[in-house]
Amino acid sequence: MGKQTVSIIMPTYNRQKTIIASLKSIMEQTYTDWELLIIDDGSKDQTEAVVQRFITEQAIAQKVSYHKLLQNSGANHARNVGVKLATGKYLAFQDSDDKWLPDKLAKQVAILEEEPTAAICLCQMATYENDKLIAKTPVDEFSAVDVTLSNLLQINFASTQTIVGTSSCFKNNLFDESLPRLQDWDLMLRLIQKYPIVYCPEVLIEQFISADSITKNVSQGIRAFSLILDKYSELYAKNKFAKYNVKVVRAEFKLQQGRSLLKLAEFYYNRLLRKFYKLTSQ
Repeated sequence: MGKQTVSIIMPTYNRQKTIIASLKSIMEQTYTDWELLIIDDGSKDQTEAVVQRFITEQAIAQKVSYHKLLQNSGANHARNVGVKLATGKYLAFQDSDDKWLPDKLAKQVAILEEEPTAAICLCQMATYENDKLIAKTPVDEFSAVDVTLSNLLQINFASTQTIVGTSSCFKNNLFDESLPRLQDWDLMLRLIQKYPIVYCPEVLIEQFISADSITKNVSQGIRAFSLILDKYSELYAKNKFAKYNVKVVRAEFKLQQGRSLLKLAEFYYNRLLRKFYKLTSQ
């Protein structure tokens, strides 16, 4: 592949059912000067075959490369592999089960080009569960003046997919592979202390989550949250308001975990109940 302005890094693992929609959203970008690096983190399903067929059908082998890792090592490791392989001036990240809106790259690259001192551009992301909008990250009230270390210590307002930045930012600041989740928060806490960051106040990404993944995500999130608190303990100690807000967020995490476990218990109870009725009706 020739050198493109933007290198898009897409980690994937067992996403044969969702990855094509994500690929199509990249193909539909109005900004076309990009390369895509798909890093397969050791998928056991037909993800590779599905993607290779799509590459052939769309005749995009010159823009898309597929890299299959020998073993599953986690999305952060896969992203780091992509960062090291990337050749573009800017790097962007896409998950294999989410969608970009058509103007995502065009708008974020334009902002970076207009702000030569800026190294990173963030945008908004809309999150859906069962086709229902449940959140926006950051919230609508968020503005460029809110992109501060103090605010970032209190809440994670940057998801990995919302970030487009200069190659050097990411090559010099790889993802922390020890974190089970919240790698985007950890990365931004490091980047915001080193580089100017600009904000595009538009939803340019659609994220889709399923109910059956909530329990796992919350559990991993609590563990990752604790690791981040330990990692940045000195920064939190200097910011009393952030320190207080962290207690609130920790309580919210535990509340979510309780709700998720309740949902899981209700699911298994109903399943057992159906089996019981089936057996007693025979």
